[in-house]
Amino acid sequence: MEWYYLDNQKQQIGPISDSEIQNLISKGTLQKSTMVWNESMTGWLPVGQTPLNTFAPKSAPPVPPILTAGNAQGFGIQTDPNIDPRISFARDPNMVYPANPPRSVGWMTFWGFIWPGLGQVLCGQGAKGAALMGAGFFLVPMIGAATAGIGALAILVAGAIDANKVAKALASGQPVKKWEFFSKIT
Repeated sequence: MEWYYLDNQKQQIGPISDSEIQNLISKGTLQKSTMVWNESMTGWLPVGQTPLNTFAPKSAPPVPPILTAGNAQGFGIQTDPNIDPRISFARDPNMVYPANPPRSVGWMTFWGFIWPGLGQVLCGQGAKGAALMGAGFFLVPMIGAATAGIGALAILVAGAIDANKVAKALASGQPVKKWEFFSKIT
């Protein structure tokens, strides 16, 4: 079951699993007054008023109720009427989201240098990495032979830099586009 909660800045966080929500409660990260919601509930409740059987699946709405200016004021939440929270949790299929635990930036750079595209595949940019690997299969030997190895080295370095930047962005918790080159950390 997926859970959502409101953090100290009154921002909606989630979805997180049963074990993650229980871990946050046991660590004291979520207090008795922290507002939580899952699909078995009809509305947001403080953790202290949540019965233990809410961890068992039940039929209910698929997403949290929409927070509006009217029902969010009691929680001290600032809302933007132009944003529909029902879609804020959807994952864009054109994005690669950070792994947990994150990939090692150093290893992704290394693999990106060994063969262009390999670091990108390991970071989750499969189609981009495969395209770079296929192009590298033909281009690295041809350009290397034509330029006494300097052109091939430039391709390998560019692949390593791209893999490094993608891995750094993902390690910082920032998603990247599946075809994004030389990602910037924002």
